[in-house]
Amino acid sequence: NSDVGTTLIAPSSMFSTGKNTTDGKCNNLGLLDAECHGFSCASNTTDTSKLYCNGLWRFQTCEDSDPETRNEEYIYNHVANAASAGLDLVYVELSNFASGSAKDTSTNNLAAISEMYVTDSLIGRIGSLLAHRSGLTAEDWLFVVTSDGNNLYRKSLYFISEFNHGAPVALKQPTGNTTILDVFPTVVEWLKLSTADAALYGGSILGICSQSGRTVAQGC
Repeated sequence: NSDVGTTLIAPSSMFSTGKNTTDGKCNNLGLLDAECHGFSCASNTTDTSKLYCNGLWRFQTCEDSDPETRNEEYIYNHVANAASAGLDLVYVELSNFASGSAKDTSTNNLAAISEMYVTDSLIGRIGSLLAHRSGLTAEDWLFVVTSDGNNLYRKSLYFISEFNHGAPVALKQPTGNTTILDVFPTVVEWLKLSTADAALYGGSILGICSQSGRTVAQGC
């Protein structure tokens, strides 16, 4: 939406790189760029107005064997800068997590535990940042944390909180089979945007509802 100042902070694989192949398609298509220029590479897009249609600011995080540890300060600083600049929406994507089990003491599992703690720290720092900012300004911030659920329709983690007047507001946490399809209509409702597109993708508004023209904690 052209009326919303958006910051995208995501791994490089989410952005298109390379050149178009003979069939006109990008040989390394990134999902966040596909929304703007379809299957064509960004470098081959002649209409610059579409080149960054979904993000005023775009930052690429590194992808290596220890991505979240290396990216924590980088991500936090860009979230802080976006909030200070008055941008309305900040999207952060984390990927390439190590995997392991609770009883596993292998190197991979220790890496997974380490990344979990780093991510938890990042979430806490962003929450503290938004709480502090909401105490200095008249802003309300909605903070949504979700997992990809492996596909759009599979149940995924979903945590939601509001920050207002310097403190978190306890929202009703969703129950049941929440999916990432629920994120879009929830954000659309929070920002008071047109709901026409939200209906196309399905999903439900979670954790908030509208009352007297203001978005408030669900349960009203």
